[in-house]
Amino acid sequence: MTAFNPDNAHNDFIELNPSTGIVTVATDGPLLFVELNPGTGNVKLPTVPGSLVINGGNKTPGIVSGRFYSTFRGNTSSSAAVTILDTKIFLYPFYIDTPISPSALSIRVITAGAAGSAVKLGIWANGSNGRPTGLALTGLVSNTGQATTSTGANAAITATGTLDVGWYWFGAAFTTAAPVCLSTGITVLELDALQGRTTLGTNDVGGITAPYTYSTDITTLDLTSATWTDAIAPAGNPVLYLTAP
Repeated sequence: MTAFNPDNAHNDFIELNPSTGIVTVATDGPLLFVELNPGTGNVKLPTVPGSLVINGGNKTPGIVSGRFYSTFRGNTSSSAAVTILDTKIFLYPFYIDTPISPSALSIRVITAGAAGSAVKLGIWANGSNGRPTGLALTGLVSNTGQATTSTGANAAITATGTLDVGWYWFGAAFTTAAPVCLSTGITVLELDALQGRTTLGTNDVGGITAPYTYSTDITTLDLTSATWTDAIAPAGNPVLYLTAP
């Protein structure tokens, strides 16, 4: 459906300022609504004749090449070992407000896991039900397990995909040998607010889990109809960093 058809008779126009990201929509004729980025449904506003200015600009001061950008904005922990192991995948939601084509996906290992400790990483799209959907995004997942056997090191995969503005889910699956990672904190309500929780309790939600066996190819993991369980902190759920290209 076409939401806005510029019409010279009504002095209609849409203007995007690439330096500020501000979208200006103007008309002196009838206009039912303005819909921007319909693929994500981020903006759909009723309008009246006149001028409408929507600030759709970047929410960061700028992406600096080579730097690590966290996808989690709450407090973090560095003392809890990963408890979601081998038969589950852990995920949490994050929002991209500045399009980025990361060169790598990384987590930080604070204390090494035992021999054989490793992790698989990936990013999934957000579904209409507010949960991950489909297969992991092309170029943003790897079935190759990354070792988590070195203290004070990164476990990372090369990335080639692009993240446009919108909601996504980060997923991590571990072997049975648990490391301690920089993880989502237990005294912040960010994930309670973003994903909700099944019941109230003492500790905060640190993400959600779905059944997954580590030995299975993670690129074939379709989460559309997964069974979800709250991951109640402390559970050592790792924080994802995106490396700017």
